[in-house]
This record gives sequence, C-alpha cells and structure tokens, in this order.
Amino acid sequence: MSLIKARLINDLAPNTGIFNMAADDLLSRELNSSEYDAVIRIYRFDPPTVSLGRNQSIGEISQTACNERGWDIVRRPTGGRTLLHLGDICYSMIIPKRSDVFKDLRKLYEGVAAALSSTLVNNGIKASPIESPMNIPFDRELKNTRLCISARVRGEVHVEGRKITSASQRIYQDSILQHGSIFYNGDPTIVADIVSEELTNGGEFSVKLKDRVITMEEASSELVLVVSFTNNFINELFHQFDLTLIDQPFLPDELDKIDSTGNFFSLSALKRKITAV
Repeated sequence: MSLIKARLINDLAPNTGIFNMAADDLLSRELNSSEYDAVIRIYRFDPPTVSLGRNQSIGEISQTACNERGWDIVRRPTGGRTLLHLGDICYSMIIPKRSDVFKDLRKLYEGVAAALSSTLVNNGIKASPIESPMNIPFDRELKNTRLCISARVRGEVHVEGRKITSASQRIYQDSILQHGSIFYNGDPTIVADIVSEELTNGGEFSVKLKDRVITMEEASSELVLVVSFTNNFINELFHQFDLTLIDQPFLPDELDKIDSTGNFFSLSALKRKITAV
C-alpha cells in the first residue's frame, strides 16, 4: 500500500470562481496541519469566470465586457495569464514542499501531464504532454493580449500542437499548489471578446486563437462524459503518484474559512456570495 495518503475532493457540482480560488488557497495553506500528505480536487465554475494570474493587472481585460456577459472576474492564487472558465473541467493537486522544491515542481507538472494525456488517449484523443516550451512562430499580437490559451508551456497537454489543458503553480510556505483546466466543450476563444480592441484584429485574431487551442468536444469523435472522464483521470493520478485516495468532502469549518476569505480573490463588480453545492 502507498504511504502517500491523498485527500480526494470530487467537487463536480459547479461553484463560483471566488469559492474555487479561495478553496484551493485554503487547502494549500492548511495541508501541513492536516492528516493528509496531498490533496486532489476536481471542480467546475458557475457562472463563467475570467481568472487572472496572481501578478496580472486587471487593466488587461475589459471589466465592462465581462459584466455585460455575466462573467465573474477572479484572481488566481497562482501565476499565469488570462483564462476563461466556461466549459472546462478543473483540477488542483497540492503536495508538500520539500528541500528540493524545483525538482518537485517539475515532477508535479510532468506527473499531472502524463496522467492527463493518458486519460485523453483512453478516451480516443491523440494527446501528448508538452515536454518543453514548443517552438511556434512568434506573434506579437497574441503575446500582448496575455491569454493563457495562446501560450504553450511545459506541464500542459496538446493535440497536434493545439493545447487542450492549462496549468499554473505556486509555492506556499509548506506546500506546492498546481491547478489547471481541461478544455472540455464550448469555445475558449471567446475570451477575445474581453480583450482591448487595440490589441486584437477582429476575426483574424479569433482565427489565430483557434489555431492554438482545442476542446475535448472538438478533438473526439464521440461524446466523452464528464463523470467517466474525471474518474479515469483520478485513477491515472492514483497510479502516476502511487497514492492512497481518501474521499473527504469539505468540512463545515473549512466552508466557513472559505466564505471569510473568498472576496479576497474577487475582482468583479458583481460581488457574488460564495455558495458551496
């Protein structure tokens, strides 16, 4: 039996962006004082939410455009670029911070990417991990918009050069958080609607984005059910990291803490109350 006892929070009922970000932050901060060696969480967003990296300026997007569409805006505890959570399946994995932290960062990126690519392949999608930054033509317009879907980096997964997952990390005092998205359905490129028109070129810009990203719905010839996909992904993580998984939903005191810190992550004028489903 594995010595790595991992808490599983299979939280597929969609929740707000502020709940999801506050939850990942809380779990990361409290890993060391918990009875678990690691945490795996699966979750989704409702309403659709734009998340900015920890160090991004909100001036990089149009708050008015987000409000008109009913999209929330949150700041992730991790880094990275602008991402729209619309039809994605999200995960977080939290592990202890050890002495060789940079080795652990890489192992986490590579292990999750291997689990994701295996899960996608098992569902008939020809996916591969991005093992090093991909050599793609430089495009200043795409770079200046700072959109997650336009970049391809180590630790993510692609299908014939088009990214199908995203990932970002943060080092806490006692833990490492990696969370990311699997692009399941919908059109991730409509995030371009909230980018300043000065940085885009209408339809041509959308075409460029479509060349950079793909969803499971587009990549698969058959419908892949969310529940079966996530169960398969969890099973791949189980084998990849040699885990003992213990299903433990959020406890009442954790929900209280998430509620008390959630608005720290909210950047939306539409301050939505945190709800846990």
